[in-house]
Amino acid sequence: MSEKVRIRIATTEDAEALCEAMRAFLAELDGSDTGLDDESEVALATDLLAGDQHVVLLAETDAPVGFITAAETTSLHAGGRYAVIDEFYVIPELRSKGVGKALLDELVGIAKDRNWRRFELTTTEQSGLAARALEFYQREGFDRIGPRLKRVL
Repeated sequence: MSEKVRIRIATTEDAEALCEAMRAFLAELDGSDTGLDDESEVALATDLLAGDQHVVLLAETDAPVGFITAAETTSLHAGGRYAVIDEFYVIPELRSKGVGKALLDELVGIAKDRNWRRFELTTTEQSGLAARALEFYQREGFDRIGPRLKRVL
């Protein structure tokens, strides 16, 4: 990493910064947004950060430069507890400089402490970044497990 980047667990005090980073992530990904107004986004982020089902890590210098969120779940097919990585973002100017790997490595340490058996995630094919993201995940030991679908309620 060219700049000194710190990785830490986000707290409820980071809700606004997390929302700003999420907006940048979605804008770059596909130009979408969460569909919530700013106040509702911050309230949702605060709830997420206050609970014990999610881990949110921030990478920061003097401001956030990346984040990763993971939700703990349990299933028979996974053989117990595992985590779904829901969001993972590093600002463009710090990509390929070790920030994403540092975030993921920190999450691996937390996963071991929590006895998670694995991670699962979905990467999009809607973005020009898809091939690069897939290369990163495969380099970090992820294997393809098939397509994922959603149903909006």
